[in-house]
Amino acid sequence: MPARDLDPHDPNRQRLLRMQLPQRLAWLRERGERLCAGSWDINAIVVLRADAALLAAGCAALGEDAWARPVGALDAALAPLTAPPQLPDQATATRIAALVAELPAPSALQRAGAAGAVVVEGPTHEDGFPLLVAPPPDYAERFAAAAATPSGADTAPAASVDDDASADDAYRVMIVATDRAELESTAAVLRRAGMRTHAIGRPLAALDELERFRPELILMDRYMPECDGVDLRALIRQRDAFAAVPVVFLGEEAGGAPAAAPPSDTDGLLAKPVHADDLVMVVGERVRRARGESGADRAAPALPAADALLQQVAACLVRGDARTRDGGLLRFELDAAADLRARLGAPRIAALLARAGALLAAHAGPHDRVAQAPDGALLLFDADCEPALLESYALRLRERLVLEALADAPPDATIGFDVGVCPFVAGAASADAMHDAARDAIRAAAADGRHGVFVVRDAATNADAELVERIRDALDGGGLRLLFQPIVSLRGEEDEQFQALLRLEAGDGRVHSAAEVVPAAERGGLIGAIDRWVVEHCVERIGARARHGRTTRLFVNQSLTSLRDAEAPARLAAALARHGVAAAAVSIELRAADVAAAPAEAARYADALRALGVPLTLSGFDEESDAAASALPLAFVKLSPRALQGDDEPSRDALRALVARAHERGWRVVAPRVEDVRGASALWKLDIDFVQGNFVQAADRELAFDFRASAT
Repeated sequence: MPARDLDPHDPNRQRLLRMQLPQRLAWLRERGERLCAGSWDINAIVVLRADAALLAAGCAALGEDAWARPVGALDAALAPLTAPPQLPDQATATRIAALVAELPAPSALQRAGAAGAVVVEGPTHEDGFPLLVAPPPDYAERFAAAAATPSGADTAPAASVDDDASADDAYRVMIVATDRAELESTAAVLRRAGMRTHAIGRPLAALDELERFRPELILMDRYMPECDGVDLRALIRQRDAFAAVPVVFLGEEAGGAPAAAPPSDTDGLLAKPVHADDLVMVVGERVRRARGESGADRAAPALPAADALLQQVAACLVRGDARTRDGGLLRFELDAAADLRARLGAPRIAALLARAGALLAAHAGPHDRVAQAPDGALLLFDADCEPALLESYALRLRERLVLEALADAPPDATIGFDVGVCPFVAGAASADAMHDAARDAIRAAAADGRHGVFVVRDAATNADAELVERIRDALDGGGLRLLFQPIVSLRGEEDEQFQALLRLEAGDGRVHSAAEVVPAAERGGLIGAIDRWVVEHCVERIGARARHGRTTRLFVNQSLTSLRDAEAPARLAAALARHGVAAAAVSIELRAADVAAAPAEAARYADALRALGVPLTLSGFDEESDAAASALPLAFVKLSPRALQGDDEPSRDALRALVARAHERGWRVVAPRVEDVRGASALWKLDIDFVQGNFVQAADRELAFDFRASAT
């Protein structure tokens, strides 16, 4: 709130200030309470004092003496701590806490009835969602390389920044909208086009984020309940540093008809629903105009580098369900690229590929990621398309590129794209192997004179022999490791629960995931030995923690081979007795596909575990496996990717019904692969019991997670 905003003689500014004042007072109290309850920080003190000074002046200018007095008192109490900056002693800290408590409470501010003001009540996470789980302090640094999981959920209702754009000159776009679906889809389209986005779901919060994000364009909803778009634009324009930032409205008339013309003093209006192509084109054009770029520089914004996309693929491969999960990697390669480059020149080919990349990003699915390989090929990572549908999806995208991206190609040039598709179910050992397999599929077809879309059916056949030998050596000596990922309650429970994940450390420094090790061990006849190794080491680890007073449950995967092994339950019982571990501390996890393949053996195995008191978990639970699951004495079910992938209301209703049936049978429901706060919030609303995934914490060797904090 700059000082020039406090002019009491300007009625328009008075109206705008009065509208935003309650929300800002609520945020001041919230920040003050957080500071007093936690560790005192000099920087936080300086910022809090600056805000208090501005708000005290604003309240006084508006004649709101009842608010000006407590805010002014807080400003006075904080002032001695800022010159020079210093931490308060106990007496000063107690006085500041008392002054913060005297600030207007959110409920009182809401009753004050400031025009359009909305105060968020109740405990919330700082990005606007109910506080469900507490990520570790180094969450952002640890997962920056693989941030923005295929869910794309860096668009939280309050304020969310996308840091995926790899280029320093990526267009910076702030998006302000109160409709969550609109906010997410708009940010996803721009992000896939190589832009950096900052999505904000509370309009007045945009004022606090301007300096931090420094947008080059602001895309905002025309009609918002907390603050009308025109009013918000006026508040932004009053700040000298952002007076010239282009503002583009997303608009409809109140009755639902598209607005006929943009409001005055704006850089445009896009009528809803906005086509992805139009969105990318308009935003890119306005930013280029603001930057003053020439027509020669008007290429589409640069796509992220392939390395970042492949890191996201690799993050999926290290999970235990990689070979059964949906999705895959698509490579779009320009036909006869070398000949075209010689005929048209490298600059024209680069511009053509940039245009194709922007269109591919615009037409891709809401959670897909698009990048450009060093050789110019376009890569698309899809995390949720069923393997059987990937080919038709690639065909549709290829047709759009040919029709749109190449419309301005030279008339004497025949230009097209070939597409290589490597699904996760093809069994590639690494992200690079998936990329190589997709590329090789294109090259093999081109050698036969064929063009189109080519799907990799089996990417693992040539790698088995070497990997089987590595597994055999590891079983004889060393190299097998266990990582652990917390499984956290959404219901406030504090039980310590972790998923055990298998890894194989090879001599060349490479680490093989369970997605690589298990299929190779199955084909090499070693999976039974792998299962026994995992059970023994998990039980031993639980026993060691029990001796230090820690009660921990580990979820332990076992294969179809162990399910069919009549001696497996007896070996588990012996291990539990040997290490003094309670049976309930281990939950054996079976795959739904294995249970379907051997229902009689699964029933016998489950009964034996029940007799021991060992809880049984079924992974891959969905509508298809519901009938088979109902015959087993389960304690937990883990939802399949298919059950979680739908974003529309019918899909949510079906999932809610599936969860309800599980609860009726006494089963607890776990949602794996939760990568962001958006996903966790949606699951909480669907009555799911536990979440597991990188949003909570990545897998590591330590059984370290603050379950008590996550339950608050």
